[in-house]
Amino acid sequence: MEIGYCEGLTATYGETLAIEQAIKFIDRTWTWEATNRLRQVAENLTYVVVSDSQTAIRQLENPRNQSGQASVQRIYGILHDLEIRQGPSVRLQWVPAHTMVVGDEIADQLAKKATEGTLRKIKGLTITAALKKAKEAWKTDGNGHTPKYALDSALPGIHTKSLYDDRSYKEAAVLCQLRTGKSRLHEYLSKIRAVESNQCECPGNANETVRHFLFECSRWRQYREKLREVAGDRWGDLSFFLGGRTEQTKPSGELLDGPRKSWKPDMEVVNRTIEFAVATGRLSQL
Repeated sequence: MEIGYCEGLTATYGETLAIEQAIKFIDRTWTWEATNRLRQVAENLTYVVVSDSQTAIRQLENPRNQSGQASVQRIYGILHDLEIRQGPSVRLQWVPAHTMVVGDEIADQLAKKATEGTLRKIKGLTITAALKKAKEAWKTDGNGHTPKYALDSALPGIHTKSLYDDRSYKEAAVLCQLRTGKSRLHEYLSKIRAVESNQCECPGNANETVRHFLFECSRWRQYREKLREVAGDRWGDLSFFLGGRTEQTKPSGELLDGPRKSWKPDMEVVNRTIEFAVATGRLSQL
């Protein structure tokens, strides 16, 4: 494995190569021997390879004479071999946001740095070691702050899958907006210059942050009753309401959420938070 800058590599070609590596992994797992031994399992198994690049997926659906054709041909060859030996099926799936997949945001940021040639090459690493390096590179913003981990110190973690499982697209989109901060609230829209001010439309001229939206804005007071019912003594704890783990401690010095290994998000609280946000209509798509 080698992570680093490669001159002339387009984003689509890079994504196609990444898809190829994922499919190669499936191919190496399901050899002729494994397929014959686990025939019934293989026939009913489908692997989903996710990508946030619509261009790369469309290129694989309708291959043309363009960048990455060698990789596309190799992918088709691998899939053909899997079909011949009656191995598992493979499906490509586009995901609409980096933050919907654990670790994808890390890869995205490192990929952007790599295109600038600012990352040193890391050679000969296992995937585990490379992920550790990637996490260290992402963890701070250069000023010693950890904005992503402040909301959820358990990131990256498998708990994010449980947060989004079995939800409708609308519910998942709302939760994603709240957890990432990349939403239709003015705090974010002002950063991308979609609106002039980050101020909320409620009286008081407060910044329309996620915290303000959930706990403070007077426009949504009537919707908060069910949200308060599950709050207990943690009203206003943003991590708690969004399914994140906090590093806050009790007066005794114990961790508020306990050890990470035994911690789980409170799904009832998360469900009520999503219900509240959906009921207000504030984060709905235009």
